[in-house]
Amino acid sequence: MQIKNIVNEFYSKDISKKILSSIRQKKESGEYLCAFAPYGYLKDKKNKGKIIIDNNVKQVIINIFNWRLKNYSCSNIALKLEQLNIDAPFKYFYKIGILKSSRYANSKWNREAINRILKNDIYIGNLSQGKYTKRVEDNKKQLTVAKNNWIIKENNHEPIIDKETFYKVQAINENIKLRYNKTNYTIEKDDILKGLLKCGCCGKNLTKRVNIKAYESNKINIQNRIICEGRYKVVDKCSFKGIREDIILKTILETVKLNIKLSKDINKIVNFKECNNKINLHKQNLIEEISTIREKIQNIQFKYEKLYNDYLDGILNKRDYIFIKNKYLLEKDNFIKQLNILEQNLKDFETTIINNEFLNNFSMLNDDDILNREILLNLIESITIYSDKSIKIKFKFFKQYEILNEYLLNIGVI
Repeated sequence: MQIKNIVNEFYSKDISKKILSSIRQKKESGEYLCAFAPYGYLKDKKNKGKIIIDNNVKQVIINIFNWRLKNYSCSNIALKLEQLNIDAPFKYFYKIGILKSSRYANSKWNREAINRILKNDIYIGNLSQGKYTKRVEDNKKQLTVAKNNWIIKENNHEPIIDKETFYKVQAINENIKLRYNKTNYTIEKDDILKGLLKCGCCGKNLTKRVNIKAYESNKINIQNRIICEGRYKVVDKCSFKGIREDIILKTILETVKLNIKLSKDINKIVNFKECNNKINLHKQNLIEEISTIREKIQNIQFKYEKLYNDYLDGILNKRDYIFIKNKYLLEKDNFIKQLNILEQNLKDFETTIINNEFLNNFSMLNDDDILNREILLNLIESITIYSDKSIKIKFKFFKQYEILNEYLLNIGVI
């Protein structure tokens, strides 16, 4: 059996190598092996390994490249296409039956779709395949392949865009990229606010974008901005325009410092001799009341046992026994209810005063502590930012502060 398994495994690997080799040969010979052609082309029904121009949308591709030559942004191109009621690629593929799922029926143009078209050299007749790979050992995760390992067949099919236009567009893209990036500059990638920021306009998570502008004087301007991706939608745009990260961090720091001061002020009140005596007296009263109620329950239990013995000895008849027993049980139930309330009050007291999460988490910090991700995740549940740049910070332990404040008022400490 072991030998048979080894032979089968060897046979499987051999077949796999032959299939991969065959696929590579087809790619190198210029056969298009994807399920459907990119927007602007269709798979040739006479030869499935070849693609032909889709004349229905050919002009759309030409317009996209021409608009880019006029320095239209990708977002503006997408908006223009929507305004002209031109179907986005996936919506078009759904209409002509290439895609079957109805989820593509309302697809919209967006800047990513425009960017992909503008970068794709398939429109100048080149067929670039093998850009991605999947491996079993990586759980079939899609991995990017280095460009020098792509399988590129030039002049493979009829082009839609001439090479001069295509490379002018690539130069425009590169210039825009260089305007906002400096490849030899190291960007700090840590984002301590990641996952905490919410858009007050559309409710989506906000993201961090590092803008780096390089000027001719070799001066570099770096700005971290918090943006909402909904802002860049072509339709149903979010009204949030973005805000500098340092403004948010400053607001958070000031608010955290206020809570630190508040927690330390309350600690001073709680530990002040006169207040501390009141707190201890309140706790002692609760403990004594609990002890008294427990004694009463034990006393009723003792009376009940005595009552039962009197009934067995014939001192009490059945009717009197049942009447007195029910009276004891009712009294016992009432005391048990009182005991549960008092024990809960004591537990609440210890949670509210002694182990209060608000005090424990804020009073351990100092004003000169530097905000880091660990501190923020520990203290803050969410940060909502609105289009007018107002900021709402929801702290995790503020409810405990409100309970503590009310409790101290009730027992006469403040």
